[in-house]
Amino acid sequence: MDKDKKKRIRYIEETVFTVVKEAAVAYGTSKSPLHLVSSLSADDKFGYLKVVKSGLTFKDLEQFMDMSELHLDDMSAILHINSRTLRRFESDDLLSLDISEKLVNLLRLYKLGHEVFGDPSIFNKWMRRPIKGLGFELPLTMLVTTIGTEIVSDELVRISYGVYG
Repeated sequence: MDKDKKKRIRYIEETVFTVVKEAAVAYGTSKSPLHLVSSLSADDKFGYLKVVKSGLTFKDLEQFMDMSELHLDDMSAILHINSRTLRRFESDDLLSLDISEKLVNLLRLYKLGHEVFGDPSIFNKWMRRPIKGLGFELPLTMLVTTIGTEIVSDELVRISYGVYG
């Protein structure tokens, strides 16, 4: 093997290693946004309202996307915001009241999903599967409306009671 080819292979190997190392560090430091709602019971609407009114940041939204394994385009569809607009946010930017409310509703749903399934990764996979009790729709596609989010939540409650649709 010639000397230049060895250098290129070594460079590629080092580059890939560096990128993977950085991504692992960034992913490992991610904090779960469920801490915002973890102390609240499912029916504590005043508590959830207080969280919404206190204002959530784009960092909270980023942490939710990491936890839920949702991409920016997924969140754009769910929040009814152009993905370019989402990309312009800085981590410490406050979200509007509407977006904060939607995020809190999603956090409530994911908190319930984690309790029902016991494993966030299993719940994230469930969200991407057609569910018979939801008319064979993907739960994730139903999150675009508040009513759809409630329907998915109701299905999770049925599953927690052992009723499979």
